[in-house]
Amino acid sequence: MARTGDVELVGAPAIDWLGVPLKSGETTFGAIVVQSYTESIRYGEKEKEILTFVSRHIATAIQRKADEERFRAVWEHSADGMRLTDKEGKIVMVNSAYSKIVKLPQEKLVGKFLSVTYANENDETIRMVYRERFETGSVTPRFNGVITIWNGEEVPVEISNSFIVFGLNNKMLLSVFRDITERNCSRTSSFTLKRWNLSSPCRRHRLTTLTMFSRCPHLRRDAERKNEERQNRFNTMPQWWPQRRNGVHRSAKTAPALLPF
Repeated sequence: MARTGDVELVGAPAIDWLGVPLKSGETTFGAIVVQSYTESIRYGEKEKEILTFVSRHIATAIQRKADEERFRAVWEHSADGMRLTDKEGKIVMVNSAYSKIVKLPQEKLVGKFLSVTYANENDETIRMVYRERFETGSVTPRFNGVITIWNGEEVPVEISNSFIVFGLNNKMLLSVFRDITERNCSRTSSFTLKRWNLSSPCRRHRLTTLTMFSRCPHLRRDAERKNEERQNRFNTMPQWWPQRRNGVHRSAKTAPALLPF
């Protein structure tokens, strides 16, 4: 290669040299090479075995570092919130998407018990249940519902839980959170509009609409506001329409009981 000009020789020519590849599985991504400039120092099979042994450890360390960088990139750029907790329930790591879901910065989460994100006063009970499920491996693999975070806000989420092991016996629980607020709002909105057009009697119309809207906190608030406006209009109806007016008042007392809070 030096004769063809593909490489440039730097320094004094070596008297002897030995090289072995750096491999990950069947893929070679580099090499480790030693050179001798002394006539009495030569390399044989014994030196080759030693260098091969060293190269395997170097390749493993390089590959582990690359895996950590890939994991960090996936962790930080994931659209889903991710939380890593230890056997005591303390938060070891969270990504920015998780902080966005629970409305807390990472520095207020890492090192704290996982209940810091929830609006729940039974902290000791949560700790006991978590430790028991962690030890027995009986955590719920998937959860689909609404969580109430520390500020009282309700967040519809999908959660998946799985155990991962670092090193020899360092087991942790990885929880992945997906905010499904927009999905629920979209489904509820289209379904509500469809039921709205089909429900002609005012009483059924009102009850059905509130029931459908109650599935999404954002639409529920809008439904309550529109319901109040509609109630005010019916309150100003002429007195010669008592039967329908009374029916509306009865439905106004029943509808709030259907809301899930």
